[in-house]
Amino acid sequence: MFKDVYLHLSDEHDDVDPEVIVPILYELFAPGSVADLGCGIGNFLHKFKECGVKKVLGIDGEWSNNRLQKLKGDDLLLKNLMEDLQVKDRFDLAISFEFAEHLYGKYAEKIVADLTGIADVVIFSAAIPGQGGQNHLNEQWPGYWVQLFNAKGYDCYDVIRPLIWNIPEVKFWYKQNMFVAVNNRNTTETERLLNRFPEAKQYKNVISPLVHPDLLETKINRINRLVRMFKGKASLREYKLEISKVFQKKYRS
Repeated sequence: MFKDVYLHLSDEHDDVDPEVIVPILYELFAPGSVADLGCGIGNFLHKFKECGVKKVLGIDGEWSNNRLQKLKGDDLLLKNLMEDLQVKDRFDLAISFEFAEHLYGKYAEKIVADLTGIADVVIFSAAIPGQGGQNHLNEQWPGYWVQLFNAKGYDCYDVIRPLIWNIPEVKFWYKQNMFVAVNNRNTTETERLLNRFPEAKQYKNVISPLVHPDLLETKINRINRLVRMFKGKASLREYKLEISKVFQKKYRS
């Protein structure tokens, strides 16, 4: 189960990333329907609808219906995510961005089963070890998730990261962690992907464990700040920043 309720903050769940990422995904996969497991405030699905997708379903915890929520009515399913998903519809595309790390590892297989149970094409990202974040319970390298998708008969391809890696506006966790999983029995979707990215066939199921420079810079800056604090040379602003991090960790984890 979640360690605690996740707080959807406007500075981390803004519209900048969907505005950049969704048109790229829509152009690549042209989905008529999209489901999002761990949809948060629904900003990615909201952008898919703006691109022309007629049918969307955002799935998240029962507690996540807040003032920032962009999905309404039948577009939103709030439920206990540790229980059976019980979604009968199939979708052209399923996405799950930076959600899986918020559940304990014993639910990892279920997350992948839920995604593969509703779509033949899945776009997935989850936090890597040491990435850090609010209530992260299961940070893993991509290979961990690749094995789980493989067990469901899905092959994984690293075709999204090269398209967004150098876009400054996109947050590093998307640029660093995103890959595609395709049902290997769906030859139509597999062939379409490989026709677009012929080099991907050579690297099937090889999702390299990468650390984005933006994350590295963030970690280095914090280490340097802590060193200055230890030496008594930090600014008042830096002390306030670290104190706020302590309180955030205390009340969010």
